[in-house]
Amino acid sequence: MKKFCFIVSLIAIAAVARPTQSSAQQHKSSSGDNAFFLRTNLIQWATLTADLGFEYRYKDKYAFLLSGSTTPGTWVFKNGMRWGLQKFNAEVRYYMDENEPLYVGLGYQQGQANFYVPGPNVGRQGDFYAIGMTGGYILKLSKSWALDFNIGLGYAYFDYYQRYQRVTLETPTTTGGVPGVRTVKYFQLVDTKSKAVPTITQIGVNLVWKL
Repeated sequence: MKKFCFIVSLIAIAAVARPTQSSAQQHKSSSGDNAFFLRTNLIQWATLTADLGFEYRYKDKYAFLLSGSTTPGTWVFKNGMRWGLQKFNAEVRYYMDENEPLYVGLGYQQGQANFYVPGPNVGRQGDFYAIGMTGGYILKLSKSWALDFNIGLGYAYFDYYQRYQRVTLETPTTTGGVPGVRTVKYFQLVDTKSKAVPTITQIGVNLVWKL
């Protein structure tokens, strides 16, 4: 009788434990459902460019991303350097494994850029379009936060790309009978052309927040 009661007790415990295990598995599978993320590229912020993106992830495997970057006009620095950017980015991704958060994808970008570097005395301004393969790694910081390291390689097309340089013009003047020189610095257009080149289409260290 004691053996019978012991066996019944084991069966009862197993019956109670089975739904618990099933619910745990169900919860695990539901954790792979759709998820939404906000993201921002820290490298863009380091260049004084605001950046914000949105990611929709399906079953922890497939994702669609939209993001934008912009500067408030064109930054002009004391050394003459200029920097301006407006960019839109769209990307589709495939995450290989939840335990090994590597991914590959295809990205598209378009926007406008304007920059000048005093050293080589050359500047660029115009519209651009880019498409390329992307890849990266997700480093989880917590349940809701992660870092996304990514890079993209492909082709970029620059439409009506203007190349300019900074010119210093000195004009003799006379003030109160005292001769002098009036100095004016301005940007002179060198040429305008369109071209397509292989290039790095994107690079980022993104801070990601799961909503």
